[in-house]
Amino acid sequence: MRNFFRAICIVSALGASVADAGDWSPPTDAELPMLPGFCTVKMRELHKTDPLALQTGISMIGPQFQNAHHYCFGLNYLNRYYSAPVGARAKSNLSIAHNELTYMVEHLYPNSSLAGEIFLHRGIVNSLMKNDTEALLDLQQAISRKPTLVKAYLTLADYYSERKLRDKALPVVTEGLRYAPNSKGLRRRYQELGGKLPYPVPVVAQPEPEITVDKPAEVDAGTNAASPKVDAGDISARSATDKAADKETPNQGASNKPHCRFCPDEP
Repeated sequence: MRNFFRAICIVSALGASVADAGDWSPPTDAELPMLPGFCTVKMRELHKTDPLALQTGISMIGPQFQNAHHYCFGLNYLNRYYSAPVGARAKSNLSIAHNELTYMVEHLYPNSSLAGEIFLHRGIVNSLMKNDTEALLDLQQAISRKPTLVKAYLTLADYYSERKLRDKALPVVTEGLRYAPNSKGLRRRYQELGGKLPYPVPVVAQPEPEITVDKPAEVDAGTNAASPKVDAGDISARSATDKAADKETPNQGASNKPHCRFCPDEP
């Protein structure tokens, strides 16, 4: 199974370049539970063990499922970065994560339900790689694509706070609270940044728009099945990166890395 996925990465039809193909490997059975649930479905589709996997995946996240393995690989390598000791291996993991997530950015489907999360996680990777300008643009895109994405507001606020730009951090958290008024993380940041009570008036909830399934200009090989209309939903699966953020500890345990300010807590 591991050799099968290694071959998939090398085949050009699947598209994503990696820092070093020899370093690449698919998620292990132990790693899959730390990824969004649709990643397990995607692995079954790629491995051809479930003839209904494609339609199941599309019903979960929409037509972006057709190339979502690159998103799954990117998240998994970000998780591996946090668990690896500081050094060449950690740097390689981060580089591969960046390549996979960049592939997703360059191959976003119209109205993709994953757009916010894709930009968020590439923003986190860019920040860890010290690509500050790119990180800022990605985090702004994440909020623009998904205004209810709490983690994007927290990460962007921390980006500004670390640069002593509290005057820019507070408006970010304020706007986040308008869309997620019950977020404990946003409320805490709001008060830490000097926000005044009462909390901002929340935006009136609007019904989720119906996704119009358009055939993209480019699709991955072997995916000609019709795509049903689906609910965009909240792709809020718990990755190892997310869980590490909840702890808010001074370090990342076995990783021996300093506390990651770009791994904000959950709402």
